[in-house]
Amino acid sequence: MKGVGAVREYAKVSPRLWTGRLGLAMRGDAMMQTVAFYLLSSPHVNLAGLYLLPVGYIADDTGHGERKIRSALQKLEDIGFCLYDEETRRVWVVDYLRHEAGGWDPGVGMKETDNRVKSVQSILEDHAISSLSRAFVMHYGPPFQAPSKPLPEPLPIQEQEQEQEQEQEQEQEQDSLAQARGGGFDEFWDHYPKRVGKIDAAKAWGQTAKKRPSLAELLAKVDELAVSAGWLKDNGQYVPHPATWLRRGGWDDEVRSEQ
Repeated sequence: MKGVGAVREYAKVSPRLWTGRLGLAMRGDAMMQTVAFYLLSSPHVNLAGLYLLPVGYIADDTGHGERKIRSALQKLEDIGFCLYDEETRRVWVVDYLRHEAGGWDPGVGMKETDNRVKSVQSILEDHAISSLSRAFVMHYGPPFQAPSKPLPEPLPIQEQEQEQEQEQEQEQEQDSLAQARGGGFDEFWDHYPKRVGKIDAAKAWGQTAKKRPSLAELLAKVDELAVSAGWLKDNGQYVPHPATWLRRGGWDDEVRSEQ
């Protein structure tokens, strides 16, 4: 993608993130602070502060569920820190360009031939699919120009509903995984010999929380079954998926050792 280079080794974060107007507006809200800090230091961020960022990326990198992330993004929009385009999954950190440039006031006394202007303009063209590119130009003004590419036609209502359903399913999956990680699921997952269907396994982990034995007993049972005739047969072909094993109470299986 034009205008986007390799992942940076470091990011600049101004002390005003904590002491300025926006920082004070975030005071006491750890989730807002986490998401704000992530937006400023994300591996996907660029000079314009306008980039593709599915909510799932933030959830995966921070370990928080998508519902909490969306709530924090809305709060950050309310205080003017950023704008998020749900339709195209782009984010714009409104004053990131000023933040990145330090004392430089973007646009003042600059020409279109300036390399910084060229870089930013290239980013705006890359993300012309989003209305945020035009919002950026309205915010900063010349020498930046609205992207030449037209905005796409809005999706039909049916497609929008399908996308919303998919996003809700993804959000539920991320929430299931985040909750499971805090209850020993990661240890079970790393221990189980057939690691497939992690999201479904995380759901099963939550569904069986009240009836399965302790984590230590569960792992011991997996160790027993791992050397059983059934699980060793044909290079482990008959080892059940972890979600299936959990849902049917596999910890009660009888163990037949390999002869």
